[in-house]
Amino acid sequence: MNYEQMIHIFPGGTDTCSSKLAEDLIARQGWWCRICRRARPDTSAVDFQIADAKPMHSPISSAVFWGISISRRDFIERLIEKTSKSGWFIGHLLGPDGCVLSDWVTFNHQDKAIVRGDKHVSFRICEECGNILYFATGKRHVLKSDVIEKQVVDTGLGGLLMREGLFQSISKEKFKSIDKEVVQVVDEALDGLGTLGRTHG
Repeated sequence: MNYEQMIHIFPGGTDTCSSKLAEDLIARQGWWCRICRRARPDTSAVDFQIADAKPMHSPISSAVFWGISISRRDFIERLIEKTSKSGWFIGHLLGPDGCVLSDWVTFNHQDKAIVRGDKHVSFRICEECGNILYFATGKRHVLKSDVIEKQVVDTGLGGLLMREGLFQSISKEKFKSIDKEVVQVVDEALDGLGTLGRTHG
């Protein structure tokens, strides 16, 4: 397989959701880390209630302050059809009234990678749950070892990194409002930080 570059899709800046539930209640559910404010690395499917009537324009969204990825059901089901069905964790998304939003789901994938940069780099490991919290600008890249033999990987907060052919097969359908960037696949990280240990966006 040729991994010279991949496509990273992610929610737009306004396509985020807030939670209907109080922080203490979410923390008691066990999947959320109060320290780094992300889903814990071993999280599988999550049912999540939002305060908004529904997510915004893009077929992918996130509850950014809670570390939850959200997708239109038809989009994620189409993606699952075109990839290995194993590794996906799909949960319910509930509206303000507590009813399931049938056209939307939460999602998580067991294969994860960090899209990295080469400028203004910072990262730390959450002392509570082990999540890697990373930020950088500049040239977007990912380690080949994180994506080798993988069609799609989860980058967190609604982001998915996929092979160009897979992206073309879904973007030519009816999903036109996807924000995307080209990510170079490299043998060695350009930020000087090596492998960063366990990857989690």
